[in-house]
Amino acid sequence: MILSRGALGLQQASRLCPYGRVQAAVRLLRPWTIDLASRAASGVTPALRAVLVRAAAAAEPVARAANFAELGLGDGLQAGLASNNISQPTEIQAMSVPAILGGGDFLVASHTGSGKTLAYLLPMIEQLKRAEAEGDARRPRRPRMLVLGPTTELVEQLTRVAKSLSHSAKFSSALLSSSGSKSDQKAALAAPLDIVFATPGRLLQHNEEGAVHLGDVKWVVVDEADTMILKVGAGALTAVKRRRAPG
Repeated sequence: MILSRGALGLQQASRLCPYGRVQAAVRLLRPWTIDLASRAASGVTPALRAVLVRAAAAAEPVARAANFAELGLGDGLQAGLASNNISQPTEIQAMSVPAILGGGDFLVASHTGSGKTLAYLLPMIEQLKRAEAEGDARRPRRPRMLVLGPTTELVEQLTRVAKSLSHSAKFSSALLSSSGSKSDQKAALAAPLDIVFATPGRLLQHNEEGAVHLGDVKWVVVDEADTMILKVGAGALTAVKRRRAPG
């Protein structure tokens, strides 16, 4: 899953089709997803803006779910949301949660502050819990979900959001970035875990040293993918994808 907040050009997508008012499906590096938040005019390429405008024009109005149970989330996540005083899904969450639960690749577009982080975290954590109930247990050094961001500040923010849900929903996560010591991060990776939040450089360092293996990863999110590709470089994403080969 790839999430973006700006000018990710259409050349990165092999197929793009409308999905919902602020969502579009995309077939790219399955099972990855692209989320592209619409921004000011300077932040989106003309070609991509045209696609988003067509998607919005063709879409049906979205019926807002009254609560998260209606979106298909389990009791644990509902309790975690309630502990954070979140009771009603935002529009982007109402659209994204059931769609992502259904599987496939998606492009999601919405404005800043609309709740996009939970729009992808909630259904993916729900999928983790469902897989766990079917016997797909967490293992040390082998996360099943990977969330990448271009900066330490972003991945720390995303980790805080996830941890605010983890006590009730019962999942574990680790943060890999330059802000923490590698020894502490290796200790966290040595415990059974579900999700790794990371900057690409630190993730690849731990992978090269055998502290984390990516063969069990089933869901990948890249937040702010435009920044990731333009500033960090697409090579980092290619390296991560290559190292996801089972082993």
